[in-house]
Amino acid sequence: MTIESPADLARYAAAQGEIYSLFRSISSDSCQSPGIHPPLLCWRGGIIRGLHCFERAMQAEKPLALPVIWLEDDDPAAAVLAFLETENRPDSYSIEELNSLYSIIETLELETPSAQSAPAATDFSQKLNTFVQKKGDFRQHVMQYRKLPVVLRKAVAAGSFDLRSATVISGLPESVLELLVAAEISFSQRRIVAVRVQEICRRDSLAQDEIVSLVQRILAKADPQAEVQRLRFPQLTQRQERAHAMQKNHLSGQRIRIELPDNLEGDSISIVCRVASAKELHSQLECLDRLQEHIDEYLGLL
Repeated sequence: MTIESPADLARYAAAQGEIYSLFRSISSDSCQSPGIHPPLLCWRGGIIRGLHCFERAMQAEKPLALPVIWLEDDDPAAAVLAFLETENRPDSYSIEELNSLYSIIETLELETPSAQSAPAATDFSQKLNTFVQKKGDFRQHVMQYRKLPVVLRKAVAAGSFDLRSATVISGLPESVLELLVAAEISFSQRRIVAVRVQEICRRDSLAQDEIVSLVQRILAKADPQAEVQRLRFPQLTQRQERAHAMQKNHLSGQRIRIELPDNLEGDSISIVCRVASAKELHSQLECLDRLQEHIDEYLGLL
């Protein structure tokens, strides 16, 4: 069905209420392709998808014919699934969009025992997962998101933190979270610094003012990530610095590299040599001959 008169859809476009706001906050109907207008979805007296396209079409010099799908008023589950099927973008919804979608489901009571029969509810949930998130349960992500402090919810929505890291650090004082969110460091650095700060606080039972001071000192460093690693793992850092100093002393001027296992966890090391001539090979063999006297020192760092 199509409609040509703006007046015929005026009341649908003007429909207000939380449910319409939620649908429209998820809708991706930006109509970026001129002349192409996806169907408007109308349900219970309002446009739930296509409002932006409708408004743009009505601003054209000549009235445009718009395709319209009228959804059954008494079947909210079908309306939600039709909306998601038209969106057709599984695994690409932002956390804010998932939150809005779950609010729609809660408002319409689509997954409560009293709302539908058990088979119908199961069928709805299965189709919902197919349209929204094929792996995992988006509901769990939404519930984690809702439990976050406001400052972290905004940070996750803005892409400054991932949901998992935000959940881990959610117990930090709000003033500390604000410092971490505002820090001019990369996404990866912010995540590592925040999680390590949380671990240090748990280990040392720091008070709020101590945590604030700690974070300020870390962020003031040229390399906040290296600084927080040093504070979080002081013994490991000392051993790594010792290994670096030993290599500088033992291998100076040689294209020889001693590779230690990650976090110095293991029972062996690797020695890598690069040569470009017989003369260089001879020099390296002499260096390795001297190095063997110190191998137990390297192994002792593991």
